[in-house]
Amino acid sequence: MQKRFSGTGLDTLYRTRAEIASFFDGLDLLEPGPTAPHLWWPDGPRLTPLTPVNRTSLCGVARIPG
Repeated sequence: MQKRFSGTGLDTLYRTRAEIASFFDGLDLLEPGPTAPHLWWPDGPRLTPLTPVNRTSLCGVARIPG
């Protein structure tokens, strides 16, 4: 389902955590796995307050096995 975030001009396609994790299939997904981007660096420096878009986004970091 696509939705436009009010006032941002961003179209968004909602996916489950499992769907996002599947993007990393075949890679070594690092801890903590799919998580909110601001939690990767929780102690700073946050220059602006979190927005609803920040709170609904997930990211991950992985490396190619080898």
